[in-house]
Amino acid sequence: LEAARHGLDTRLRIGYRFASSSLHGAARFTDAPGYFFDAGFGKAFAKNNFQLRPSLMLGFYVWQTNRADQFQNDAFLYGTGLDIDWKDYQLQAFFRGYVGYLDDGDRPGTIDLRLARRWDHFQMSLGAGVGLWDNLYNRLEVGSAYYFNL
Repeated sequence: LEAARHGLDTRLRIGYRFASSSLHGAARFTDAPGYFFDAGFGKAFAKNNFQLRPSLMLGFYVWQTNRADQFQNDAFLYGTGLDIDWKDYQLQAFFRGYVGYLDDGDRPGTIDLRLARRWDHFQMSLGAGVGLWDNLYNRLEVGSAYYFNL
């Protein structure tokens, strides 16, 4: 639902994670099926060439475990973010994660920052992410995009 009609940008997302068919799944952390649903909300506040857009996401995530005593784990999904747009620049900051109930490495969090600059149909970006708690991975990304005028 768009903010122009309802006050908030609102979305509902439903997904299913398929199990992989080989042992490569264990290396990619996709060796167990699961499903999730979440709802996101955001509102843009604009003045001249400057816009702030805070957002919030809440949801539920379920996945199959490989434990004999507990066949599945359930988790509460959460996230919050802030987009700042100024002229041709965009800064995005997000904090997100989930909290499972087994407490066996199922409480990861991530802080992500991304800066982008756009020229007409082309965009360059630089981003970084820091893993928290049960997320042991940090990342750095450099990207580009071309927007087709169709």
